[in-house]
Amino acid sequence: FAQDVQKNRPGNVQGDESSVPNETIARQDETPAGKKAKKRGKSKPTTDCSQTSAQSETATPVHVESATSTSAEMTRNLSPFLTPPKDSSPNPSLPVSLTQVSPDLVFASQDVRLKQKSLSAPIAPAKLKKLFDTRPSPVQAVAKVDKPMLSSPKKSPMSNCISKSTGLKVLSVTSSLPGYVFTTNDRAKLVRSIPGVVLINTAMKGDSLVLGVDIEDHLLSSVLTQMEDCKSWTISCVDTTDRDTFSYLAGWKLLPRVDKSGMFQLIVSLKTQGCRSRDAEIYKRNQLLDMVSDFNIAKVVHGEGESILQVGHVLECVAYSDCLRKLFTLDRRHTWQPKPTSSPDLGQTIPDQERHFWLKVKCPELSNLSTAHKQYSVFHQLSTAGKVLQLEHQLFGAEDNYLVVYSGLGDSRLPVLGQQFCLMEIWPDSLPDVYTPNYGVDNWGFYSVSGNFPADLGDENRNKFAEDMKSIGAVGFRSGECE
Repeated sequence: FAQDVQKNRPGNVQGDESSVPNETIARQDETPAGKKAKKRGKSKPTTDCSQTSAQSETATPVHVESATSTSAEMTRNLSPFLTPPKDSSPNPSLPVSLTQVSPDLVFASQDVRLKQKSLSAPIAPAKLKKLFDTRPSPVQAVAKVDKPMLSSPKKSPMSNCISKSTGLKVLSVTSSLPGYVFTTNDRAKLVRSIPGVVLINTAMKGDSLVLGVDIEDHLLSSVLTQMEDCKSWTISCVDTTDRDTFSYLAGWKLLPRVDKSGMFQLIVSLKTQGCRSRDAEIYKRNQLLDMVSDFNIAKVVHGEGESILQVGHVLECVAYSDCLRKLFTLDRRHTWQPKPTSSPDLGQTIPDQERHFWLKVKCPELSNLSTAHKQYSVFHQLSTAGKVLQLEHQLFGAEDNYLVVYSGLGDSRLPVLGQQFCLMEIWPDSLPDVYTPNYGVDNWGFYSVSGNFPADLGDENRNKFAEDMKSIGAVGFRSGECE
């Protein structure tokens, strides 16, 4: 009968497990459920469900955990059927097991003989108790107690290494050999070993790589297990919970993607028309080589009507692409569409924290100035937003690109500089160490070196010193009282 009543409970439809509330019942009363005891005086009927429920609340503690308020209300209404009333007799004896009840018993409304006698004679209370006793057997009670509760799904450990801005899983590759610099062959090996590689950025001094991989969790776990056999490399997941490694790529519609060689490609078209097309192609190729002489190009591959430039960082690829489009036509072949999971979060900003930005000058008037005048003008306008600690000219070797380091901006918003500048915030370790400055600028925005000439040094040697300093990057000179 306990099983029949459970089937007929409100909201318990057979085959629909979603309507059954999760509940765990702890019974502390070890008195057998079907005990009879000697009583003094007349026995009282026990069919009052409200009285039984009150006795069970005081005698047998019941702990019910429900998922919803609706489930809790149904559990409260069915409490008389979940816990047997405590026997009030001080001398219990002659226990009767519920398993001795005949399985042929039926409800009173289904017994024809009871229907015939219901108008003439009332049913004895003891018989009513036997007919409507819906308490579970000891075996069923134990089964309910031992039934495990449904636990909420655990968060996959791979979800901690997902870049929210791109949807890529972030991996770090380092070498066990001190000072080892990864080569293009190493990058190609990583692409062959790990499916779905989109980004491979050079980090630190070239002895570390940061990967962005589009791969499922179970496949990534299998790949990492297989790569453990490679003793010379260490591949690990990068925790992006507090800081998104690729946050600077937020909002991009397409991203450059590495090819099978593990490098970012810039495919420059050199095709020309006419009878002298071959000579024109050679001229454009030489012009291209002169333009990229200061770029950080890993390899240049010349083909028929095109030249391919290979670079090792996604931001280098973007910067060089913008510069080359001014004179050449670029073919876009290797791209990937981001799959952001949420809005980018740069984390909480400390008021005195240094913040790094990639700055591009879009004003033609500033671009036409000399290097020294441009440095001073850019520094002056940047200082209106905050204190500038460092200002690197020709970031990535590209003209009109700067690395700016601010201090004390106060909040996480970008500085307001106007439409003549394009600003992108990056992390301090987003770029290789070769681009990170070690010194700070002075009050005019320059990296200055001070010294004194010997008293007997002639003008010819002084001019030669100035020319030598210009050849290694000096943009100007300033004289003082004794300098």
